[in-house]
Formats: sequence, structure tokens, C-alpha cells
Amino acid sequence: MKCPTCYRKIQVSDSREKASGSVVKRRRRCYHCSQVWTTCEEIQKDDANSHLINKLLKRNLTPDETYKEILRLLVVLGQSMDLANRG
Repeated sequence: MKCPTCYRKIQVSDSREKASGSVVKRRRRCYHCSQVWTTCEEIQKDDANSHLINKLLKRNLTPDETYKEILRLLVVLGQSMDLANRG
């Protein structure tokens, strides 16, 4: 993963699993620019669109690219849900 500020490689400084076991919180740190943030990873049940969500979550994108990709994904999911409701 890359730092969203300076785009250099980052390290995980702490990792904690929730009691349910389906959520992992990771404290991440960039040793170059000193930014610190937390990510939350959640296991999702397998459905028709999970491959799209997993593909998005695994990519290293800049914040602007991430927002565009999320909007694109929401449009795709909305279209597939609309088609499922019609059929």
C-alpha cells in the first residue's frame, strides 16, 4: 500500500481483529511524511458483485481516483440491481 500524501510505501504499525472476526483494523504509518491513519478491512459474503468490490479494495489509488472508482462501482451495482428487480 502507498501513502495517500506522498505516495511512498507504508508500514502497518498495529493490527487488531474485532471480536466477530470479520473486521480487521490496521494502524498504518508513513515513515517518510509521518502521516498516520487507520484502515478497516471487512470480510464480505460472496455475491454476484463481490469481485468488483474486492478489486476496488485491493487497489492503491490516489484519493481522487478512489472517489471516481467508487462512483463507477455504485453505478454498476445500481444497474445490476435494477436489472435484477425487473426480471
